[in-house]
Amino acid sequence: MQVYEFTAHLIEQLDESQAGIDRLFEAGLDDASPATSNRTSIVIFHREAESLEEAIKSGISDLQRAGYRVARIETDETATISRINAQLQQA
Repeated sequence: MQVYEFTAHLIEQLDESQAGIDRLFEAGLDDASPATSNRTSIVIFHREAESLEEAIKSGISDLQRAGYRVARIETDETATISRINAQLQQA
C-alpha cells in the first residue's frame, strides 16, 4: 500500500475544542491534520490505501462519521503523476 496526500475542504467549520478533535480521532482521522483559516476549514490527509480513489473515499467516509460534509477535494496532481511514473518504472 501507498500513502496518498490530499486535502478535504469542509462545508462546516471544524470544532477545534478538545471534544471536536477527539471526535475526529475516534472517526478514524488519526492520519489527518485539521486546520481553519479565514472561516475555511480543511483536513489534510496522509492516508495509506491501495489507490488515491480508495484513500479519498475512506477519508470522506470518516469525515462524514465525524459529522462533517466535504465541499471539495484537492490533490497534488504532480505528486500523483510522479508516483505513477515510479510504479511504471518498477514494473
